[in-house]
Amino acid sequence: MASANLAHARERPRLGRLLVLVLDWLEAIPYWVLALPLRFGLAWIFWNAGQVKLMSWDMTLAFFRDEYRVPLLPPELAANMALAIELTALGAGLSRSVRRM
Repeated sequence: MASANLAHARERPRLGRLLVLVLDWLEAIPYWVLALPLRFGLAWIFWNAGQVKLMSWDMTLAFFRDEYRVPLLPPELAANMALAIELTALGAGLSRSVRRM
């Protein structure tokens, strides 16, 4: 029993050093390396949403008219604004990551 506790006590400093090494290694990775794939993932979602709107514009207008009911905006204007944001904002988000390189 005592030898098991001694072995466990010896393991802790090794695990602590290993944890510090891993954290140091992760902190050495530049921010843009982590941000770029995340931004591409979000861009993919927005791009697909825009493409779906373009595939069936009549259905998109029906959704904005009947389901979304955006206040103060006509459904046609709201649908066009949403489409423009989905297709252009992804470029703005990606260019921010590339500039940080």
